Amino acid sequence: EIGFSLLKLCALMVAFLTHIDFRNGNRIIFDVLDSSTAVIKQILLEMLHGAESDSHILKAAQISTNSIYMSHLPTNLAELICECMTNLQFTESSISDYDSGGGSSSYDKESCMESLRKKCKELEHIFDRSRDLIFELVREKADLLLAGMEFIKWEPPSVNKGPNPYCEDLINYLRVTFMNLSSLPTDMREAAHFTCMTHVCNSIMREMLSRKSCPSINILGILNLSKDIDALIYFCEESGIPQLSQCFNKLSQILDIILKNDHEVILDPLRRSTEYPSLDIYDLVEVFEKYRNLSLASRIKNTVGDEVPQLEHKVVKQFLARLKEQL
Repeated sequence: EIGFSLLKLCALMVAFLTHIDFRNGNRIIFDVLDSSTAVIKQILLEMLHGAESDSHILKAAQISTNSIYMSHLPTNLAELICECMTNLQFTESSISDYDSGGGSSSYDKESCMESLRKKCKELEHIFDRSRDLIFELVREKADLLLAGMEFIKWEPPSVNKGPNPYCEDLINYLRVTFMNLSSLPTDMREAAHFTCMTHVCNSIMREMLSRKSCPSINILGILNLSKDIDALIYFCEESGIPQLSQCFNKLSQILDIILKNDHEVILDPLRRSTEYPSLDIYDLVEVFEKYRNLSLASRIKNTVGDEVPQLEHKVVKQFLARLKEQL
């Protein structure tokens, strides 16, 4: 709306100037665009401060879209209107033009354009600030939902039917939030996705590897966590952004190599690096050091079917001894 208002204002000025013998029209156009850009900057800054106070992602997205649009509009309008004025046979002298009082005033198009570009550059800074605010707000909300991981049972007695509640809440939030970012430029929108999903992966990984949050883990805990990661990967693929799901490679590959329980791949450095290129052996060792067997009741309850791999603690100890030799 701001852009359309500015465009209509300039159109009215051109229409007005065509009906009078007024030879300083170009300078007036630049003065109006220069002062209008300053006013727009102030309005966008006030809106940005409001978005920061309210922690409002949609407002920040709108400000980002408006600021990048407005950072290009004034200079483009100036070029267009100056060309229009020249075609209407108004003087575009770099020496002097006559003002309304019959005197002269210095006018140089390039210096005026440079002044206008500086004003527009300030609008680009607002775009940068609003972009950073979007990333910050998305991460903060994601962290609040990821805090639900404290209720995860790392040694559960049974297999979950689907993702943990924190994961479902997180995906629902991200789905709505990313829809609100659809008006952003493609590169910025995709950057928001990649930044957020990488942050989510690192947070989950940190929880799993933490001795405080996860002092021990069994095969069911690993299997249940894999359901969370599968749901997040599906969400990434559903977004339509190429390679977004790769944000979870380093975590999904740790879980996959344990759940597939292929002894040769686990112990062979060449095959392991080929089939699981994002896997960090130090992280794998950390998980194995916390590994515990299922209780007898859980073993009886969950060994029906092929979903739960049979991985004994004594075998894991053998893995650990061989893997530590490779560190």
